[in-house]
Amino acid sequence: MRVLTFAASYDDAGVLVVDPGFVTDGDPSPDADKSESAIDVEVLDRKGTTLNTARVAWTPLCAPGTDRAAGGSPTVALGAVPFGRAAAGLRLTDRGRVVLERMASRTPLTAEVGWPAPVKSSDDRKRLIEWKSQEGALAIAAYSPDGGASWLPLGIPAATSPLEVDLTNVPGSEKGQLRLLVTDGLRTITIDSGPWPLAATGWVGAILTPADGTQVKAGTPVVLAGQAVELERREWADAQLEWHAEGLGRLGTGAELIVTFPSGGHTIQLRVGDQILATAALTAAD
Repeated sequence: MRVLTFAASYDDAGVLVVDPGFVTDGDPSPDADKSESAIDVEVLDRKGTTLNTARVAWTPLCAPGTDRAAGGSPTVALGAVPFGRAAAGLRLTDRGRVVLERMASRTPLTAEVGWPAPVKSSDDRKRLIEWKSQEGALAIAAYSPDGGASWLPLGIPAATSPLEVDLTNVPGSEKGQLRLLVTDGLRTITIDSGPWPLAATGWVGAILTPADGTQVKAGTPVVLAGQAVELERREWADAQLEWHAEGLGRLGTGAELIVTFPSGGHTIQLRVGDQILATAALTAAD
């Protein structure tokens, strides 16, 4: 089903802020129960006639501040509403009061995109996508490792150009392709690059514990835990994982290891073969 993603919240002045959403294929969010606090959404055609309605529940946020319109904790309404081909606008009603009515411009939504050079090595995997569209538009990039059969989002929507994308943790592929989705909040256009091969990423990993900057007493047992995956083969490491510390050499192998450190500062390394996947600083004090 064709849906419009939806996000609304009140700012500190009690003004409703609706973030531009994207029109995409997906399942609509279930309507909020009648007993729940919700915002009523009407999807309108070009003449302002209601095509369909939805109730999107207000959800509390784990953040400081106050929802001044509601007089309670900060809340946000997030969801996806049915948005057929004839849809052209939205009317939002909160607590019986129309708080926003917006209609899409009659001017077609357009965008120009400048694609960056493909990634040819595993060392430099950040790129800038130049784009230009109507004022107020947002864009988000995606990458496909299989020629467009599936897509991985790269970052979050942004209104500025260039759009920086980080492909550090994305599987490489000779069948790679980039996509840019541009929205004005009620309409979305999709622009695809041509073939965009991405060099193999190989192993990526993280040290789960200890946290960077940890301080312990010298000689105290310390749990080293980490994980790594080879993105192209989707292979998780276990016995291949090696732990090293500068000045101490190889500490051991495996996803989890218990070691003790002498007094001083230490840089712990998680490796697969000669590749350093992650580091963490640890200080052992007497």
